[in-house]
Amino acid sequence: MKINIGIAEKLKIEHGSAIVAAGAQGRSVPLGDSDLGLERRQVGLEHLHRIISVRLQELFELIAERCAENCLLDEARAGIFLSGGCAHIPGIDVLAQRIFRLPVTRATCRNITGNTATLAHPEFATAIGIARYGGMRLRNRPRPRFSLRDVFPFFR
Repeated sequence: MKINIGIAEKLKIEHGSAIVAAGAQGRSVPLGDSDLGLERRQVGLEHLHRIISVRLQELFELIAERCAENCLLDEARAGIFLSGGCAHIPGIDVLAQRIFRLPVTRATCRNITGNTATLAHPEFATAIGIARYGGMRLRNRPRPRFSLRDVFPFFR
């Protein structure tokens, strides 16, 4: 659509959908921001939804293909977990379920301390999961024993 990435992100967040919504036909949304001196253009909401839907479908098909090559979908008994900011896109779970043919859930973080109202969102799930996994690996690792001589070899 030849627009700024920031404007594209704003469109995705405010008006995006992974499924072309029935009520989108005949509606339009503004592309530019006249406050910033940008031209005030419009885009059809149905067209915007179709672009997002096609790109997400393409992405999910590539992932499904790669997973199939490595027999990973056979191991995904719990289904697919969507994480990241795009997990908020309305209908993304329906589209993913259609392509992967598995249950789809938006990832959330549980059993965390801190600002849980913020951290429980899908956009933080991957980072928190990796940090928790690393912490678990460190806790379960045998701890090497050492003496001061190992750290300071000049001690006798």
